[in-house]
Amino acid sequence: MMVYRTGNSSDPTGWGAYHDMEAFGIFTCIGYFFFTIIVMVGMIAGDSAPIFYLLFDFCGFLFFLSMGSREIDIFRNYPENPILPISAALALGSMAIITAAIFLVDVVIRIVRLVKGNKD
Repeated sequence: MMVYRTGNSSDPTGWGAYHDMEAFGIFTCIGYFFFTIIVMVGMIAGDSAPIFYLLFDFCGFLFFLSMGSREIDIFRNYPENPILPISAALALGSMAIITAAIFLVDVVIRIVRLVKGNKD
């Protein structure tokens, strides 16, 4: 989220080249940040909803992977310009893919726990 908000010399970096991509990118970046905090508070409070967590993590994996790969695909051949540094856009896409990998690891761990019968 910080790369998105401050990656362009303290201005938002932006997601993609189209309005729909921008809206989906903001939803993914800001929305998942907010809901991840809510989920963590629920876990600390002792909530146990394994299917919800599995679906949440799987959607996070898909959303961040699609946004990161699309961001890199769009901006990898753009020339540098002063309005939007391409290096910031590529860093944003890379961080989104890294975040997707973290969600994927959590998905695998949750599937293993469900198969073993551990509901936590």
